[in-house]
Amino acid sequence: MEAYHDEEREIDLSALFKTLWRRKKPILIILGIFTALGLIAALATEHRYVTRIAFVPQSNSSVSSRLSSLASLAGVSLDDGAADGPISPVVYPKVINNLDYLKGLAYTPIHFKGYDEPIPLIDWFNDEQYQKKSFFKGLIRYTVGLPGVIKDAIEARNEDETLTFADSTGLHAPTLTAEESTAIKAIRSNLDLNVVKSEKHVVLSATMNESNASAELAIAAYDLFKKYISEFKIKKAKDNLDYLEKQYAAAKADYEKKQASLAWLKDRHQGKRTAAAEVEFQRLSTETELARMLYLELAKNCLSARVKVTEDNVAFTELTPAYVPRKSANSRKTVLLIWMVAGLIVGCGYALLKDAREERKKTER
Repeated sequence: MEAYHDEEREIDLSALFKTLWRRKKPILIILGIFTALGLIAALATEHRYVTRIAFVPQSNSSVSSRLSSLASLAGVSLDDGAADGPISPVVYPKVINNLDYLKGLAYTPIHFKGYDEPIPLIDWFNDEQYQKKSFFKGLIRYTVGLPGVIKDAIEARNEDETLTFADSTGLHAPTLTAEESTAIKAIRSNLDLNVVKSEKHVVLSATMNESNASAELAIAAYDLFKKYISEFKIKKAKDNLDYLEKQYAAAKADYEKKQASLAWLKDRHQGKRTAAAEVEFQRLSTETELARMLYLELAKNCLSARVKVTEDNVAFTELTPAYVPRKSANSRKTVLLIWMVAGLIVGCGYALLKDAREERKKTER
């Protein structure tokens, strides 16, 4: 029974190949059409280089514990304030989609081939002199990619209407220029941040059509990302430190003033202290002691706030630093091969359907 099925399968395959060979003309025509389209698509395909930086976020809690130990030797406790905890990496992707973050990257100068001076990304994505025009690229854009062109035009129109409405209502919210919007959209499509929860690290990826530009964009995005995360984390601690330092300076000046007044009173009534002088002396002594206690308490709080700022400053350990990629992420040969395989499949399917239709017509007769 098994031998019979094998023989039947061989017969079916043999018949299939015979049918395809008999219909080879339409198959070759369709394959030729798809090959031509694949060649155009391959020529219109730009090289895309990807640079990845893998890193692990860490806090400076060890620095805080060492400073707390040293302060305890002097009788000062720094454990009064509870830590807010580190920022969860889950929110990291929201940072690279932040408009202020992307706007900062838009004005970042990047080195490109053929230009001696670095070019800000906002100019690179807007100025026509930097955009390489390609006939094949334009052909693909306005044929196969025509729906995307229409969609982008509609989105741009809606964005312009939104900005116009905001201006007409008298709202003074920060808006983007057309050049900034174009650059931000391009940068956003070229950046990606992936939180690998299983391995407890984060991967930041930058994609550009030049290898050096890809590496520079990854480094700039990573540096700005670290800055944003750190500033976000320590903003509250810095505000508290600034307030305490102002209060500390005022308490110190008041304490020193009262110390000077008490010393002057002692010198003035030295050897002939009257009852009135004694009362004044006790009053100034009490005020000076209170000022000293407030001064010491604020000094302790300032030290604690400084440690808090240091602790909240997020540190990043790079697992994989940025490097200039050698190979493009997309290959023109691969694009051409995909189109050819698709053409072969479509051609074979068309040939088999046509053969089945003709066989059906013969049986109906």
